[in-house]
Amino acid sequence: MLHEHEIRTAAALLAALAPPDGDHPLSRQALQLADHLRSVAAHAAHLPSPPADASVPDGVLTGPACTDLARRAAARAALAAQMRERAAENARRAASALATLRARQTSLVARGWLPGTDGAVLDRSEAARWRYDARQHTLINRAVGILMAQHRCTTARALQTLHARARRQGCDLAQAAAELISSVSGEPPPSPAGATDSRTAHTGSGPSATRGPPGRSAGSSRTRWSARA
Repeated sequence: MLHEHEIRTAAALLAALAPPDGDHPLSRQALQLADHLRSVAAHAAHLPSPPADASVPDGVLTGPACTDLARRAAARAALAAQMRERAAENARRAASALATLRARQTSLVARGWLPGTDGAVLDRSEAARWRYDARQHTLINRAVGILMAQHRCTTARALQTLHARARRQGCDLAQAAAELISSVSGEPPPSPAGATDSRTAHTGSGPSATRGPPGRSAGSSRTRWSARA
């Protein structure tokens, strides 16, 4: 910033360098600039001078203003840290949910309930085994419920009774359960392989025509059912 004496010196120099012709554009411009500098110097003369010990550069706050600014900066830093921690927690939860979803999807694909994704090839025999086991489990649960209602016993006792029936009939537990359900409902015994397999059995083609689990021959399954009939 120029001091007062520097402004007055510049004004005098401009006045001295002005062309002799007062009507000349440069002369008028120089004189106007000299007048402006003199007015600036006069205004600066009336301003209070800064204290002698003031050595703070421009733009630097001191005192209460600096304390308030520091307090606000600390509050903003704490809030930013909380927001970063919250974002990290949300990212961890999203990663955990995605891992759970992928695990469930893989399980459903393996059971044949969802098509394979990402180029995965579904083993049809494995999927058929999963479906057969699920239907067997459903039949056994229904039969255990019937025995519990008939004998007013516990689940373990009903399951023991069902095992005894299966041994007497010479069949597996699911087929004994199907026979029990049929005797109560009056309908044909449900196949552990499901309705789709029963429809396929009429055509005599397809892997489900055996009315048994994958890998069991059609002859042994039909012989067992006909022996009970």
